[in-house]
Amino acid sequence: MGSAWFVTWKDYDERFETFKRGILLKQARKEAGMTQEQIAIELETTKSVISRMENHATDIRLSTLEKFAKALGRRIQVFLVCLPFLLLFFIIHQLLQDNTFSNTPRKSRG
Repeated sequence: MGSAWFVTWKDYDERFETFKRGILLKQARKEAGMTQEQIAIELETTKSVISRMENHATDIRLSTLEKFAKALGRRIQVFLVCLPFLLLFFIIHQLLQDNTFSNTPRKSRG
């Protein structure tokens, strides 16, 4: 009998947070007009480490994130939130962005 593969909500939340963190790092770096190489020099590391942070942002220490932000002239803010509520907020936000809900009445078909 083959093993079933499935993703739990916890797995989804963790993967989404990892993805989001990497995107935010990359976006902040680009907005600052810096290359991965320049950030690596500031953090006294290699370009490949910065690439891993941006593309697979798992297990990044808070102190490393603070150094990354400081190199960009920014700072880190940490918030403790309830993930199910945050996920619900994200879903509602996406629905509104996709115009799934609208204040405009639908035209009748007939």
